Amino acid sequence: MNQSHFFSRAFIAGVCAVLVAYVFATNTSAEGDTAAGDGGGSGIASGHGNAHDGLNRKEYGGQFALQDNSSRYWPDVQACLGNWGEHPFKQPDELRFRVIDPDLKLFGLGGNVVDTAQTSYPQLIYIRPAVSVMSKATYELMNENGWYCFKAKVNVMSKSIIKTGCNTHVATTKGRTTVLGKGEDEKKGTTVMGKSVVERTCD
Repeated sequence: MNQSHFFSRAFIAGVCAVLVAYVFATNTSAEGDTAAGDGGGSGIASGHGNAHDGLNRKEYGGQFALQDNSSRYWPDVQACLGNWGEHPFKQPDELRFRVIDPDLKLFGLGGNVVDTAQTSYPQLIYIRPAVSVMSKATYELMNENGWYCFKAKVNVMSKSIIKTGCNTHVATTKGRTTVLGKGEDEKKGTTVMGKSVVERTCD
């Protein structure tokens, strides 16, 4: 067997291992997610309410399933809160967060995460790990009052593009954070966050 064939077969085996691990993790967590409510579905969401002010807490909770500090994802949320440092979520017992579950993206196929629901108050959204295999995953996180917490994801020769609003906040559970929209002098631009590129747009 020549060297090129060896590396090709090794790469295919690695991709298969990633896919099997993803399917296993998804299946084993499905029961718990159904009981708690993942609130994300396919990762495409829009909210209806006052177009200027956004949804209030009651309206948002009526449209999306929210979780609290009893959730299996709470440790990850705590990690993001610690990485932000300064944040508006001072009472853990009162914090309610939404969970978005991205789709598997394989060789360019699969859905992107689009969240256009606006809130009139700070809302934390937790984004579960995504598997991208030789694909570019795109996240459109447009809630100006959104605090998006990313769990570390599986990347195989791929990267992510994260598009946000001007005042959107983004953090990861691994401590590499980018906090957007904190100063008047901050304009639209691009921030590199690990293998992800954060593109912020301000009007």
